Amino acid sequence: PEKPISVARGAFRAFIIAFLIFAAVAIPSLVMTKGVWIYYGDFNVQQIPFYNHLHSALRSGKYLYDWGTDLGGSYVGCYSFYILGSPFFWLTLLFSDGAIPYIMAWVTAIKYAVMAATAYAFMRRHLRTHMGALLGSLMFAFAGYQGAVLVYNHFHDAVVLFPLLLST
Repeated sequence: PEKPISVARGAFRAFIIAFLIFAAVAIPSLVMTKGVWIYYGDFNVQQIPFYNHLHSALRSGKYLYDWGTDLGGSYVGCYSFYILGSPFFWLTLLFSDGAIPYIMAWVTAIKYAVMAATAYAFMRRHLRTHMGALLGSLMFAFAGYQGAVLVYNHFHDAVVLFPLLLST
């Protein structure tokens, strides 16, 4: 028989395992690119520049109107969908503007880890065993959709919170 484990402890285990799995996959690429996570297509030409632009604007106190986005617009109007609603973006404000390309792989690793933790918390309510919930949470975090939308990393934010929505 399986030893009982609290949901919080199981979710923490899922978090750590998912973080380590993503890190193990990303580290070879980071070594080859000297720490900058270079991914395909729109990730490098849209996502990273959006992060950089909004990051430097907010850190310098410019948060109302931006002539540098589109033909000019409000930061809230231009960036609500992509970045402003993301709790993971707000964590990046702890770092300098120049650090953004270097921390994106780690921000994504945290997203995968939180995906696994929230999925574990949901699945543990409906499965009999800790190992079943752990395996299910890792399958959820590393499902094909997450890999397919990696280019548009803001889609991960909805997936991170989805199990919590199901829990209500």
